[in-house]
Amino acid sequence: MKNIATLLVALVLSTGMVFAQSNEYTLEQTGNDNNASATQIGLENEAFIQQGGFGGGSVQSNNATAVIEQVGAHNDARINQRQGWPGGTLPSLHTISQEGQRNEAFLETFNGANDGHIMQLGLDNIAQGRQSSEGGFISISQTGDVNTADADQLQSSGASAVIVQEGSENIAETYQRGGDNAMEIGQYGVSNTARSHQNGAGNLGVIYQEGVNHTGSQWVSGDDNTVIQSQTGERNRQRLEITGSGNTYVAAQDGQRNQ
Repeated sequence: MKNIATLLVALVLSTGMVFAQSNEYTLEQTGNDNNASATQIGLENEAFIQQGGFGGGSVQSNNATAVIEQVGAHNDARINQRQGWPGGTLPSLHTISQEGQRNEAFLETFNGANDGHIMQLGLDNIAQGRQSSEGGFISISQTGDVNTADADQLQSSGASAVIVQEGSENIAETYQRGGDNAMEIGQYGVSNTARSHQNGAGNLGVIYQEGVNHTGSQWVSGDDNTVIQSQTGERNRQRLEITGSGNTYVAAQDGQRNQ
């Protein structure tokens, strides 16, 4: 069953009543028992949901739920999700909530049994998450302006990624490939950068940064490694590379210009 619906609503502000103006909602669904909804308040917001019918083989979507909520102006939200193979039935849930102006959010998954969540509050924030695994989980929350978050869990199994940024002009990025991975990035402040790449199984990585102009990086290749970094203050730097298995690394820096 294929449903394609495009909704263009143009309303005006008058006599104490607030209406949406020129918001656009596009829905495309191929499959069974899918649910989709979009709520937009403001002007010139765009919402796009596609469940099934994209990617190689045009695989359908079944038992999927997609929800988009946007309040403000010039926000853009997109959700694409489908099953991993024709006839798959594993349920997926992806939600995007944005409030502010010129925010962009994108979620995509190629397999069922995935959950993805993005919440953004502020101006000019960009967030995206991609998954291609069973049990993948992405949760991105940004409060502030001009923040960028990226999560990539392609070819992962049981992977989990959490990115939280409160402040402005922060950048966070994670990539995971392997089984049973987990990654958490938390940044509170201004102009912080955090990156993590994990390739293996059973790895745990945490980067926490609070303050201004911190840089924290992790590159892990192997299995069952634990990496925890913490920085507070200003302009601190950390970089880590691990190759092997069963390693544990914990480092904390507090102050200014530590490396």
